[in-house]
Amino acid sequence: LVSRGMGNLEKVQQLDNIFIENYLYRTYLRRKHTRRMWSIPSLSPTPEKITIYHYKSDCVDGEFRGVPVVLNFTSSNCFLKCVKDGERVSLCVEACDKHRLKSIRKDDEEIQAFVFYMKAEMSKQRRFESAYC
Repeated sequence: LVSRGMGNLEKVQQLDNIFIENYLYRTYLRRKHTRRMWSIPSLSPTPEKITIYHYKSDCVDGEFRGVPVVLNFTSSNCFLKCVKDGERVSLCVEACDKHRLKSIRKDDEEIQAFVFYMKAEMSKQRRFESAYC
């Protein structure tokens, strides 16, 4: 399901060396090193650096859901992606050419699965919601 408020996206900024923590379990998101094209991320007590790519949208209608972002495992071509199989939704790590993510069209569902909405709170915590699933 794609948000009605998501238009075409252009990359405008990046934030480096961020960690994604599972707030409930106090563990960090890490990618599994595998030869496959994709994998399921793991939780670990040791953090792995994430780069957040911020985008601007050409569509501003509807409720504000957050800033559109793509989450990259720093110094790699691996990104977090939301995958939907029927009613089942999963978070996975998939390799993607960074050039494909510079500009994201609203009709490109394959690439939209890499987009998340980020909301920041006063406590400086960030929350992410898939724009696709």
